[in-house]
Amino acid sequence: MQAKANTAPAVAAASPGSSCCGGEADIGIQQMAELMAVSGIDVVGPLPAPLQSVTPFTAAIPTGASHPDAAAP
Repeated sequence: MQAKANTAPAVAAASPGSSCCGGEADIGIQQMAELMAVSGIDVVGPLPAPLQSVTPFTAAIPTGASHPDAAAP
């Protein structure tokens, strides 16, 4: 498998989703949200749980925000 594996640089034009659309790859593995943003591919699902790597995202409203009400839930 190593001979067939390809890691792309972290730029949108070289993403696994784009590589699949361009015919450079048959399968791509990337964060779900990144794949869902690429038109022309089918997201078949997540990797099995033991292979998952979860990326937590956090949001905050700074105390000095100009418009904190606009960011509030």
